[in-house]
Amino acid sequence: MSRQERFPSGEYQQYLRDVDRIRRHGIKRPSDSRCRIKVSRGDLLRCPGVKAQAVGADFAMGAGLALHTRQRTRWRPEALRRRHPRADLGYVAAEQMPDGTTMLLCVSKPRSTQKLHHDPDGHIRGVHLMIAGLARYARQNGVRELYLPRICSGLDSVDQDFVLEKLHYAFASHRITIHVLDFAPGAPRPRAKQPSRFA
Repeated sequence: MSRQERFPSGEYQQYLRDVDRIRRHGIKRPSDSRCRIKVSRGDLLRCPGVKAQAVGADFAMGAGLALHTRQRTRWRPEALRRRHPRADLGYVAAEQMPDGTTMLLCVSKPRSTQKLHHDPDGHIRGVHLMIAGLARYARQNGVRELYLPRICSGLDSVDQDFVLEKLHYAFASHRITIHVLDFAPGAPRPRAKQPSRFA
């Protein structure tokens, strides 16, 4: 898909309807899902095994957890762009961390500075493509355990429960355990008063 391609209208309105439904009835998941999702607390960069986070196609990684990752790894945006010149929405760039583990940089938007309010339809579409790309990578590479931050739910401000539901459906046919860390390094974020039903 070209970065210039116009996204279909109505993506954001459907997102709002989904968020409203989730808040009223809880997260849905396929009855025959083989995927397990656990929300826990911790520093993503200290977790063992395969980790993933969302980035822009420019690999600028200039804020939030992406910046923290770049500072710890000393990755350079221009070097990442050279290694992954065809990065587009849904593209997954596998990079090795200093401790030898793998970090998957999952492209969810054209530019790192893009926020939900800049292009609501395109932003939500990017989240769908990013999750689909991550699930495809996990299946093709036999990933059985995956560590994620509150992916797209921090600076991007996408509802966390919406993302969790999409993860359940994207990974439903894959036997995998996904650990979602409910805060980035630093002070913990307050949890909702009523925990979500996603188990």
